Amino acid sequence: MSPEAAERSRHLAGFLHDRRPAWLDRFIVLDECGSTQDEAFAAASGAPGLVVTSLRQRQGRGRPGKTWSQRDDLGLAVTFVLDRAAHEAAWLPLRAACAVCHACERLVDQWSPTIPEVSPLLRIKWPNDVMVAPTACSRHGASRKLAGILVEGRDNLLLLGIGINIHQGESDWPEPLRTTAVSMAQICKERPQASLVLDGLIEALDRVLFESEPEVLRQFAARDIVTGTRRAIEHDNRRFEGVVERLDPRGFIRVRLDNGEVVSLPTAASTLVSGSPQS
Repeated sequence: MSPEAAERSRHLAGFLHDRRPAWLDRFIVLDECGSTQDEAFAAASGAPGLVVTSLRQRQGRGRPGKTWSQRDDLGLAVTFVLDRAAHEAAWLPLRAACAVCHACERLVDQWSPTIPEVSPLLRIKWPNDVMVAPTACSRHGASRKLAGILVEGRDNLLLLGIGINIHQGESDWPEPLRTTAVSMAQICKERPQASLVLDGLIEALDRVLFESEPEVLRQFAARDIVTGTRRAIEHDNRRFEGVVERLDPRGFIRVRLDNGEVVSLPTAASTLVSGSPQS
């Protein structure tokens, strides 16, 4: 184990000793792995309560067809193993996105951001992205992605994977991501510590995972950046383009098409495919 991984392990052990939530009872810190999702499933041996984090991730993945880059200990890659009987899978991406927003905003405030004051600073792009508000990314005039979420069900377990960009600078991003991704370091005066981000994430999850559905929906609505914008959505091998009039993450997304027709598509079986939104 590298000194960096050993330090994260010591920090996490101390944190869980003092403030361990009831749903989390053990952890693994890795220097490198293919995917924290796969490592967590293998190491859990069918029992929930495990968290796995890795400094580097070679084959991180997002929703189907997407990848999540994690190299040189620049971000946080973590998977929480949850009891499938205790959590509704359809709600997990929404709850996790709210938790990421709470955890990261608290640390941004703590490090005195160099960006203009924006409320809320972090927004949720259905179905699984956490974005920094456009006014905080004024150089590009659009929201930029800070974090991604992946939920996978395997046997009696739910694997909640979260990736957060922390230390990347402008030169660390591959060319295609330089105008679409952002890190906490880019919106803070000081370099945030990944261990403190993970602490805050666990604390926020401990609250949000068990909040009422109306409260979670209220939090989502305050951060939703999809409703009211023009988007392209795929469902059943068809593409629907128009303005999103209503978005219920648990049920349907209602879209007014360019021809005036209004369609309701099931969110669980639909995918957001458009690039930059238009109002």
